[in-house]
Amino acid sequence: VMNGSGTTGADGSLPLTLDGTELDENLPRGSHRLIIEATATGPDNQFISGRDSVIVHKGEYYIGLSPQENVADAGQETSVDLVAVDWDAQRLPDQVLDIQIIRYEWVNTFVEESGGGYWSSKTITETVQRLSLNTDGQGEAVARFTPPKGGSYQVVAQDADTLVNGYSPIRSSIFIWVAGEDDVSWRRENHDRLTLISDKAEYAPGETASILIPSPFEGDHTALVTVERGRIIEQEVIDITGKSTVYSLPITEQYAPNIYVSVVLVQGREGPRVADAPRLADYKLGLLPIDVSPEAQLLKITLTPRPEQAQPGQDVTYRLQVT
Repeated sequence: VMNGSGTTGADGSLPLTLDGTELDENLPRGSHRLIIEATATGPDNQFISGRDSVIVHKGEYYIGLSPQENVADAGQETSVDLVAVDWDAQRLPDQVLDIQIIRYEWVNTFVEESGGGYWSSKTITETVQRLSLNTDGQGEAVARFTPPKGGSYQVVAQDADTLVNGYSPIRSSIFIWVAGEDDVSWRRENHDRLTLISDKAEYAPGETASILIPSPFEGDHTALVTVERGRIIEQEVIDITGKSTVYSLPITEQYAPNIYVSVVLVQGREGPRVADAPRLADYKLGLLPIDVSPEAQLLKITLTPRPEQAQPGQDVTYRLQVT
C-alpha cells in the first residue's frame, strides 16, 4: 500500500507519518488493519526487522447486526437486532440509522460453447423497504420487515448523518434467506456444490433445525438427505417440488457434539420438447455442519468434605457425587 525510507535521529528513533489522503486512494471502502514493517540497517551492515499493526477506522463508530432467524418465511415478519458501538466497544445511544432491505435475484443463462458450455449469472437487486431507526439507551435497535417473497435479502445499516449519495463510511450488512412457495431464482454456479442454510448455528437436544435447500433445478426432482458423523446415522429420500424447500430435522441427544447434514439433489433426464433439446440428468451436493450442545453427556461433580474444617493431622473424608 505504502513504502518509504528514512534515517533515525540521534535518539535512534524515526517517526512515521501515514498520509490519510494516500490511504483513501489506495484502500477500498471500509476499515482496515494495516501491517507496518520496518528493517533497520546498522553501520556494521547488520539488519534488524520488526512489525506492528494499526487499525484505520473509516467512521466514528461501528454497527453490528444479528438476525433473529437466518431462514425466514415469505409473508411473515422477521427481525434483525442492531447495536452501535465506538472504537472501544462502548455502546452509543441516540444514533440515527438508515436501514435498507434489498432483495437479490439472479438471471441464469447457459452459454453454449464447442464441447460444452457454462452458466452465466446476472445479479438484479431491488430495494423493498427503507427504515429510519434510533438506538435506545443501550445502543440497540430492532429492524422489522416482512419479506414479500422468497429469495436472498441483504439488510444494510448505515449512519444516517453521514450519508452522501446513499453511501456512508459507517456501514454494515448481513444476509437473510427467505423460503417461499413462489419460484426463486438462485444463482447458478459452474460446479456441483449446493449451499445449505440453517436457521441457527447451534442447537440443543429437543429443538428442530430448519434447513433451507436452495435448489437450482426446475420442476419436480428428488433429494437424498443424510445425517452423518463418521457414519450414516439417518437417511431419507424426499420429493422436491419448489426451489426453496425447508427441511425440518429434530435434534436428538445422539447428535452431540456435532453432525453433518448432507443433501444430494438429483434431476433425471427428460426427453426433448418441440424445437427443444433434451434435458440431461444433473445433480447437486450440499454439506452443512451443525453443532449440538452435549447437555446429556455433561457430568456435574460435587465434592463435600467431612468435616468442612479440619485441624493439622486430622483425617478428612470427601463425598463424591456425580449427577
